[in-house]
Amino acid sequence: MTDNFDACRDLNGRRLRHANADKRLAEWAAAAKERELEKIAAKQIREEEKQALREALNQVRSSVDDFTTLVALYLKLYVDFNVFGGW
Repeated sequence: MTDNFDACRDLNGRRLRHANADKRLAEWAAAAKERELEKIAAKQIREEEKQALREALNQVRSSVDDFTTLVALYLKLYVDFNVFGGW
């Protein structure tokens, strides 16, 4: 017994696999705007996190009493965000 009916035809004479592919493609295209908004939101959150870490780094940098904290923040910025990639 099989459950693969993609080779069958619908009432319009089209193969079911093509009709189903068109449905999936239409659903994917309809969700494109939502995917784009999610991408923009994720980028905004990442930028806010980078800015918060940079501000924390500047505060620590102004009082260089605790060198290990400074190094830890530099490493977090580098590893998490590759902030210093252009340097």
